[in-house]
Amino acid sequence: MKKNIMKNIVTIDFDIIMAPCIQLYNNMVPNFSWDDLKNSFPQMQLLNADLIHYQRLTQWLLKIITKIPKEKVIFIENHGALNKYLPHEEINVYNIDHHHDCGYGEKPKDKEELDCGNWVYDIAQHGFLKTYTWIKNTSSSREKEKYEGLINYKFDLINYNLEELPVPDLLILCLSEPWTPPEYRPLFYLWKDLLENYYQTNFVMDYQINFEKEDYYGTLYN
Repeated sequence: MKKNIMKNIVTIDFDIIMAPCIQLYNNMVPNFSWDDLKNSFPQMQLLNADLIHYQRLTQWLLKIITKIPKEKVIFIENHGALNKYLPHEEINVYNIDHHHDCGYGEKPKDKEELDCGNWVYDIAQHGFLKTYTWIKNTSSSREKEKYEGLINYKFDLINYNLEELPVPDLLILCLSEPWTPPEYRPLFYLWKDLLENYYQTNFVMDYQINFEKEDYYGTLYN
């Protein structure tokens, strides 16, 4: 039986909608709970999401699901789980995300576990990253110089035409709970409800966070 060969992976990290304020708390989570943040910092009670981002992404999702089967849609809590769903093939990754996720430590290659901040680096280290396109916020922090070579294309979502995205061979929707304030998380689960209604199925949310690097790729397709 012929294996499914993927070429284009599109993933949306839900923290992209927090463009107006995410830098206020970006370096405080997940070390502090949202209860602690809101009790300690009054400004955390007044966080605003970019609902135009949300509207545009929702419109794109409603169009793209008419072109892909339900088996190619994955819901995850943490981007550290993404690599688990990839095959041993060169892929083009399109990541709509406030963070570049190429690595933030001094020596990411020495990490024992994958996490939400180094998964792009890990794909590249395994030789599977053909191209990486980062669609970001204008307020997103610049990647460190040593990771610049991993990013082939970089765009601000506010100016990006989502119709230019390819039809994905795999669509991965990521909540990134620590970076998404509790009051906005229902909007992510509305995406899940909408897609479940369209496909007449129940998507199981992958809540696993960290994974050993060995025997990690291709668990679904190899």
